[in-house]
Amino acid sequence: MGIRLYRIFQEVGLTVSEVSMYQPTIIRGEEKRLVDLTLSEAADAFIEAGLTTREEIDKMVAQIKTLATGENTVFGIPRVTQIWARK
Repeated sequence: MGIRLYRIFQEVGLTVSEVSMYQPTIIRGEEKRLVDLTLSEAADAFIEAGLTTREEIDKMVAQIKTLATGENTVFGIPRVTQIWARK
């Protein structure tokens, strides 16, 4: 939605005064768990869709958890689009 957000705001008659994009990167802390926690939450849907198996998910989650505990890895979180507008 982020790339369409600017146009959507214009289409509903808002005047956009500023647009920014922010992509957080994390080197330590619980925030690095977002990746493995998200994968764990989505696992059943991926398996039901035939995209993967429980064994593959479990292996990936374990690998991601290992990476998240190390301070020599940087995790990038999806980009956030922010728009400031007025009528």
